[in-house]
Amino acid sequence: EYEFDGHNFRSRFEMAVAKSIKDLHLNYKYDAGVHLHTQKDYPDFTLAFPEFNRCVFLEVMGALDQVKYVDKNSNKFKEFSLAGYCIGSDLFIIGANEHTMPNPAEVDQMIIYIVSSLCAKYVRRV
Repeated sequence: EYEFDGHNFRSRFEMAVAKSIKDLHLNYKYDAGVHLHTQKDYPDFTLAFPEFNRCVFLEVMGALDQVKYVDKNSNKFKEFSLAGYCIGSDLFIIGANEHTMPNPAEVDQMIIYIVSSLCAKYVRRV
């Protein structure tokens, strides 16, 4: 139902994020596996930044207003942390609640923030 760029997305929100990523000409993989501390996980998006020799993970969380959803996903973030990944540096989250999600311009701004934070961290000013 949510098909874009050769992928079948689990939600309209994930598909909207994929469109923003593609519109911003960024390289990504959808649902690529990564080995964490004690398990393998499949972050929604892995964004590649060859200029920085880096990849970052992006999770699209669509029901952050539901305790069960947050509880179910809390172990995922613990696993990322135990594997040495830091939220806000290696792992980014774009969130919404069950009934509303950011509009395309807001999603673009969130992704631009991710890129800007990487540039600030890895680009040396002369």
